[in-house]
Amino acid sequence: MKVIFARNNGNIISKVIRLYTWSDWSHVGIIDGEHVIEAIGCKGVARTKLKAFELRYDDTCIRHIAGDIDKAKALIGKDFDQRGLWGGLLHMRVQDPDKWFCSELVAHASDAFDSEFAHKVSPENLYWVSSELLNNGI
Repeated sequence: MKVIFARNNGNIISKVIRLYTWSDWSHVGIIDGEHVIEAIGCKGVARTKLKAFELRYDDTCIRHIAGDIDKAKALIGKDFDQRGLWGGLLHMRVQDPDKWFCSELVAHASDAFDSEFAHKVSPENLYWVSSELLNNGI
């Protein structure tokens, strides 16, 4: 899967996520052609135009993680996991198994993490298991 990592240097939420997760990145999604499947606060799991996604952030980076994009597509329309996001940042064991935040969504669709523990995965953890895209874009 092509995965896009992002950060917005002027956004306080982006800074807080990066600070608490020791990450260069605060958001992550899965590229689906000209779209990105992502979990967005207050919106939930959505399919966003790639260009619109890139315009929201100061910096982005595209990498590869083995996985099944169909697992993420099946979750489009699900709610955002606010409790899980804050639980992860505050090291508390709270999450809603039927709601999703960005890195939890990508971890669930990846082959790198057991879905049972996806709610504990940060953008930085995903970056660690990702690889640079090869010349043919995979």
